[in-house]
Amino acid sequence: MMIDDVVKEIEKNTGRQIVFAALRGSRNYGLETPESDYDYAVFVMPTHRELYDGELNYTKEVKGNIRGDLYEATIYDIRRLPRLASEMNPAFIEIFKSKSNYYRNLDILVGLSSLTNRLVHANLTKLYYSSLGVIKYERTHMYKGKYTGLTGEYEYDWKKAMHAYRFMYILLNYGPDVDLEDVLRPPTHVNDIMRHIRAGAYNREDIETLLDLLAKDVEKRKDIFTSAPIDNDAFTELNETIYNKLFCDHSLP
Repeated sequence: MMIDDVVKEIEKNTGRQIVFAALRGSRNYGLETPESDYDYAVFVMPTHRELYDGELNYTKEVKGNIRGDLYEATIYDIRRLPRLASEMNPAFIEIFKSKSNYYRNLDILVGLSSLTNRLVHANLTKLYYSSLGVIKYERTHMYKGKYTGLTGEYEYDWKKAMHAYRFMYILLNYGPDVDLEDVLRPPTHVNDIMRHIRAGAYNREDIETLLDLLAKDVEKRKDIFTSAPIDNDAFTELNETIYNKLFCDHSLP
């Protein structure tokens, strides 16, 4: 699926001008199956009414089918990008390292690209605790009922177990001097473990033992994240970049 086709369809169906869009999810980090859909984060210009009212919270979920390929997209007002990025959730900031992006114009491409590496390292303390929150949630909700994996029914929600493992892998391998892209797309043997989780190769006891062992190693790396310098100016500059590239009329004196 070409991201330009998705942009055209969403703009046609919503009447919104897309500024920036990025592939995320399993197809971005190499864990897709032939049945996986394409997941996009999409950022649009606000309407005149939203600008007048100071309304920032526009969000819309859309689904579509282009030549047999299914996609899902979450649409945000572009002015929300700095705030969302500042939360440092790896599941969101991966958009800055997406392997398939769309930019409205060259100014946006250059502006966002120049800040990418700073943004994904801007607050590693918050990334660490944000990731721990995701891991805790996923592990807490792994056993709410019965779930069907690729090999039939078994005792836990494979998707939550796989997400918990993936976030632990990020915390075990990311850091101030590490490229986020290298962690988002792990080596084959790591992806194989996640595929085995999805296929039900581990029983409940196995998956708990695996995650418990990883959790101990994650705790040992806490200082690597919490001692890293914080660069809140990166988010301020992102906000200014959006304002200057999209909302300033440079023809005015």
